Amino acid sequence: MINTEPQGLRQETLKITSQNTIQLGDQSYETRKAGFDDVPGSSGVVCEVIKFTDPETNDQMDAALITIEPNHSTPIQHWTGPRIFIETAVKGKGYWLGLNPDGETVCYEFNDEANEPQLVTYGQGWTGSWIASETGLEVIEICVPPFEADGMVLVAEPTDEVVGGRHIPLEFREKFASLVPLPSLGESRGLNPKN
Repeated sequence: MINTEPQGLRQETLKITSQNTIQLGDQSYETRKAGFDDVPGSSGVVCEVIKFTDPETNDQMDAALITIEPNHSTPIQHWTGPRIFIETAVKGKGYWLGLNPDGETVCYEFNDEANEPQLVTYGQGWTGSWIASETGLEVIEICVPPFEADGMVLVAEPTDEVVGGRHIPLEFREKFASLVPLPSLGESRGLNPKN
């Protein structure tokens, strides 16, 4: 039975054990790749959708492999619906920066070399982002029930003070800015246009 309580960091196993198998706790699930998905409001992030081959399991949840380029991040997102996300880093180093429903800023460090099974679980009322270190980061995500574009996920900018009617504290915004390198002064002034 999958524990879907959105309680933050947990010492549980979530990993890709072969090209077509995901392990969550002591359960293994056969999967198939389902294509790529756009990640709105982000650069340096690629999301590969994964479906479960068992139809009953596929109705209950889906998955994704998220690849984040070095020193990039997923968008800051706020969840307004009852969907649960269970995620862990499978390759590279980085952080999950979150704001729990009680308004507390939490930051969890992930390192594929640490060899410690840990995952982060969150859902309705949480705000968060994955942030890659200079090595880049790959994250496996399980979404219960399956993810849909139904307006339950709201995207914020790092400078936003409010998202979805919820105040984002300065502590969260400062921590995000300290972990994601800002563009150089030349780039921010438009002096280094991309060709």
